Amino acid sequence: MSRNNDVFTVLIPTVATIAVAGTGLGALAEGALGAFDYDTNLAVDGPVDKFFFAVGIKDLDGVSDINRSGGTHIQSRNIVSLTSNCYTAPVQMVTASELKVMRCGGEVGVKVEIRNQEAYRLNGYNQVVKNFIVPTSECVDCDSTCEDENSAAVLQSLVDLINDDADKVVVASITSVTANSVVTQSLVMTVNPKSLKKFSEINLGYFFPNQTEIIVTSTKGFKNATITTPMVYEEGAGTDVKQLEYVANGWKNSTPYRVSPLNGVALEGAQYFADQDKKYDLIHLSYDQVSVSGWESNAHFMRTIIATSNEAGALSKNVGDFVNVMTAGKVDAIEVCDNQPSS
Repeated sequence: MSRNNDVFTVLIPTVATIAVAGTGLGALAEGALGAFDYDTNLAVDGPVDKFFFAVGIKDLDGVSDINRSGGTHIQSRNIVSLTSNCYTAPVQMVTASELKVMRCGGEVGVKVEIRNQEAYRLNGYNQVVKNFIVPTSECVDCDSTCEDENSAAVLQSLVDLINDDADKVVVASITSVTANSVVTQSLVMTVNPKSLKKFSEINLGYFFPNQTEIIVTSTKGFKNATITTPMVYEEGAGTDVKQLEYVANGWKNSTPYRVSPLNGVALEGAQYFADQDKKYDLIHLSYDQVSVSGWESNAHFMRTIIATSNEAGALSKNVGDFVNVMTAGKVDAIEVCDNQPSS
């Protein structure tokens, strides 16, 4: 059976304390996570048939309230999956293209294919390529088989051409390695991190994932490019968690619309708890909310995302351990993040 996208909500605990079993929702401290029996609204510390997670908050008016997990409650027997993503720092790709030979009276250059979601949004899923080519020196008293004596200057002009590109996808540089009295020069390209636009309450230029992959092909003069630093996608960025809140607000608020019909920007007035400058560990709990009425049964696909700051003491570990306890016997235990502050 195929499964539609889950309707989800985002909970962001900010303190490591878990609600004490037997206490009511009114005792839930701001920023604390608790699991509550659906029938009694009292906190529990172990598996029950029907429960919900809640986090204590202050609303925009400063009044104590709660954010709760998706749907009216979680049916333990209908939990589908439980996964975790500890924060992963981004690593930008670096490539090196070793200079093979530079002939006079010709040209040298590279072709750079750009693979990221921004490029695909603008151009569709088509190849997006930039060509960087510069001429070599004119031949003097020799034919085009002679090596260019100004190779260093020509290579520098190629670097300048790449770095002057308006899109600033990569930064180019030159490395020189001497071995057995032979100097080898390489064109090094380091991908620039993308800076996401911040305007209105959310990021109107948002795309995910945010890293860029490049495929470098030599046109003339260089050996095949090698990847000296592989790319790593970032997981758990504050901008991504806030964007999840933005999507979830369309189900939680009084209107399902997330943008203004007048100007197309995000509707103001929604409350966000994610800090765009923080890094988060994420837990994803998916479950079906099944109801039976007469001859029919209905299953609604739900998900609750619990995001905890990667740099907040025992927060991630306590929350991860607690979620494992509440879902024991239904799914494999998640990997609890060690909560070491990210670099």
